[in-house]
This record gives sequence, structure tokens and C-alpha cells, in this order.
Amino acid sequence: MKRALPILLLVACRTEPAPPVEDVPEALLYAGPVLRHARTSVGMPMAFCAAEDSDVGAVALLLPRGTSHDGETPGAAVMAAAMLKRSGVSRMSSTGPVDGETLANTLEALGIELAVDAEAEHLLLRATGPSSQTARMVGTLCALGFHPWWTEQVMDAAMGELADAAEERSRGSPWLVEEVLREELFKGHVLGRPAIPSLDSLAAVQLVDVARWHAGALNPQHSLLILSGREGDDVRRAAETCRVADAAPPSVSVSAPIPRTSKGPLHIHVELPETETSYIRIGSRAPVGGSAEANALGLVMEAMANGFSSRLVQRLRTERGLVYGVEGGVVGGRHAGMWSVSSSTARSNAREVSDIMEKELDLLFAEGLPAPTWKKFARANALAFAYGREAATELLSVELDNFVLGLPPNGAWTTPQKLWRMDPQWAWRAVRPFFDPKQRVVVIAAHGDVMEDRPHQTRVAATWP
Repeated sequence: MKRALPILLLVACRTEPAPPVEDVPEALLYAGPVLRHARTSVGMPMAFCAAEDSDVGAVALLLPRGTSHDGETPGAAVMAAAMLKRSGVSRMSSTGPVDGETLANTLEALGIELAVDAEAEHLLLRATGPSSQTARMVGTLCALGFHPWWTEQVMDAAMGELADAAEERSRGSPWLVEEVLREELFKGHVLGRPAIPSLDSLAAVQLVDVARWHAGALNPQHSLLILSGREGDDVRRAAETCRVADAAPPSVSVSAPIPRTSKGPLHIHVELPETETSYIRIGSRAPVGGSAEANALGLVMEAMANGFSSRLVQRLRTERGLVYGVEGGVVGGRHAGMWSVSSSTARSNAREVSDIMEKELDLLFAEGLPAPTWKKFARANALAFAYGREAATELLSVELDNFVLGLPPNGAWTTPQKLWRMDPQWAWRAVRPFFDPKQRVVVIAAHGDVMEDRPHQTRVAATWP
């Protein structure tokens, strides 16, 4: 279950243009969707985007408790998320209890898809489906979030799903190298915990532990409901079901991780079972999400690793044919972030691909990103955002990020404009320290020793996490 960000629920809603700005091309002007903010009778904040003409509705419910609040029961949050995907509800509007199988069959018949993810500081429930079923989606998420029907059978099924996922990652995958990288960058901090805890930790989680963990999340005043679809009295009534008799106190916030100390690039080799595919991920810490520095670093990642004209794609694919593609990005939280570039290749090419990636990152650290390149990618980024907004706005993704990062409503919608106006020299000075090779971590998951001539740490995937 992937962290974070990004949450992508594509919906269409009414929009409005931003005020004219002289130095921004007209196609880039966009202030974000028109949102109506309100609170339910128990004080839960809501953000609503009317989409009367859209065939698709989307709803998200964020509860203020995540993996960082596991306490002495590692895996409770992840287990709760897995159980909610197949759980029934003890109270759903006026219908009374509904078992998990009946609820799943009903949602499937209505064309509604459900997703649940445990993040560091919150639990996120999402539903997408026909716009005409917006009220049903709101009622379902509120019932699952506040009145789940926990059973031993549901827990057994969830454990089976998590065990399969853990086994898949141990055999080697992009998620495996990502988690090794994150664990190293945030060692000793809750942000470094794996998305799927060890099987021993999960096996130790009892039903009472999940119920106790979930009880701490039942605080409507610190939750958030975001929806896009058909507005009506039935939708508002459904939102009112997000209530409990005694709200729990707000969860304790995660503290910022201490700075890392490193004297040079750290190389980690994850030994995989015999396979011809290898996975490489290189990264370091990043600024807090939503900051100008994080936005600037994200654009540098676009220039380095995303798209056919990016530097690493040119070096690795166009010029040498070593990989099919390269991905790069920034994951930002309220207290810390992480940037990374990654790819996969044949085992025999793993070392060469890794060396080229490091060489290009060294070159970037030494020379920076030229101003013309910055403007080129700033314009491409903003135009792609502008052209795609009408048919598929990332409403829930952006507004959830605003809430989690403590940004004002619609705050992130103007990021493309800010990047266009940003001084490239200031931007590079702000992000250059995050590319210091001394802070870099390189993870290669491959069969056989691909780093025999370089100091490195070796980990055996079969015993990790």
C-alpha cells in the first residue's frame, strides 16, 4: 500500500479562472475549483465541489490516526486499513448492521469502488462511482470509518492479503527498494516504518488491538470529508452519520526527524532470489511538503527523470537502451520529505545503470539546472496541468494535501504559476543542499553481488521487512 501521496481521484467540477497576471501565459491561469466549505452538526469539516454535470462522483474521509500511532502494537494501523476494505458496518443510516459480504456486493452492483490506506498521520478512506450515488458513497465511508463491524473472519482475510503483499515485496519489486530507501533515510523515526510491517508483527496484532487503535481515531472535529458529485439533502443527511457518542482526543502529531549525518553516499544491496530483473532507487531527504523549496525540487525532478526529454531518460534509454523508463518525484509531509529517482533493468546492467544515475546527479549538484531548462519544464508542467484540469481535476488529491500539510484551501492549485514566476537561481540555491552526494542513499535489489568492488551494506530480502 503505497504511501502517500499521491491520492488520485479524477472528477470534474466547476472551475474559475485566476486574476490576470502579466508574466503568466493565459493558458496557465487557474485558481482551482470552486469549493464550498461547511461543518456537520458535530463539527466535522467538509469541502464540497458541486459536479452536477459529471457522471463520476468521488468521496474521501480522512481520520486523524495513522501508522505513527501504533504505539506498542506495530501493524495495528495497517491491519485496520486492510480490515476496513472487507468489513461490514454495525450501523448504516437507518438500515442497521450490514455484514461485509453484503456491503461489498451492494457496492459492486452500484459501480462503487472502495480504497483504504494507512498513512503516517492519518487513515484515508476513498470511494468513486456514479455521481448519482454520491450520498451512498458518503454514507458508506462514514459508516465504515465510524461504525465498522470487526470480526475474526474479516481479520483472517485481511491477514492473508497482507501476507501475500509482504511475500511479493520480498521477492523484489519497486516497492521493496522504496521502503529500504525510506527506512534508511528516516532510521529510528516513524516515517521510516515499512508500509507493510513484518509478518511476525502482524501476527501479533489481536482484534482488540485494532479496535483500541481505531477508537483513538473517532474524532469528527479533527477528521475531514471531501466530496465531488451531486449535491442534495440526501448527501447532507449521509454526512451527518459521521458521529460518535464520545469523541476521542486528537492524536499526538508526529515530531520532525533529526537531521541525518553521513560522510558519503551510502550503498545498499538487497539480495534477491534468482531473477533477471534488478531494481534501483536513489534518493535523499527533501523539504517539508507544500513549501516553495519542495515545489522547486519537484520541478528539478521533472527535468531529471520524468518524460522523454528528461536527463536520465536521455542518458539511460535514448542513448544506451539500458532501461525502458525512469521515474522521479518528491514525497512531502508536514515534517519531512523524500526525493528519489528509480528504474529497473536486466541484472547484468544494474551496476552500469546505477553508476550513470549517480554520475548525472553528481553533475547536477556541481552545475545546477540552467535557467532555460527551468523555464522549459516550468512551462510544460503548467500547461499539462492547465489542459487536463477540465476533464479530470485532481480535486480530492490536492485538497487532501492542503489539509494534511496545513495549507490554505486551494493553496496548491496555484503551484504551476508560482513555479513559472520563481527565479531559477533562487530555486537552485534553495534545493541544491538536498542533492549533496554525502547525504545520498543508493539501493540496488538484484540477484548476486553487483557491488563487489564498492563498500556497501547487504540485506537479505527474504528476512525483510
